[in-house]
Amino acid sequence: MNEFYERNGSRHDSVSEDDRAQRFNKDTGMKKLSMLIVISVLMSATALAQVDATTVQTATQTAQKAYEAVTGNDARDVDWSTFEVIPGMKDPVTTGHKLRVLQWEGFNPGYRTYDRVRVLVNEGGSTVGAEVLYMGR
Repeated sequence: MNEFYERNGSRHDSVSEDDRAQRFNKDTGMKKLSMLIVISVLMSATALAQVDATTVQTATQTAQKAYEAVTGNDARDVDWSTFEVIPGMKDPVTTGHKLRVLQWEGFNPGYRTYDRVRVLVNEGGSTVGAEVLYMGR
């Protein structure tokens, strides 16, 4: 039900036309903003996902070697088929260039451990670093 109140001797609806218009503009503005964000994420994800097979193969070998060196576990026990490209970082060696980061999350059923392996790849497709993060049991 609409509530009315008295102002300057006349009755007014408690929600003015201006309030309705502002609420409508705010809602449509938020919808447009959220659509823009979704489109941006989708576009950047497809751009980042384009990593050639040679780079993936080299990065996977580096990830496996790093995993074995750090954990002492056999890399064959981990599924290396699925990786993701996460946001890169500035290349500290070559100014103005970025490093891509390929990341694997692995579960080792023999030890019941979760690990995350990240490999840094330069613009030429060469691996320049790797890290292994223990995620827990």
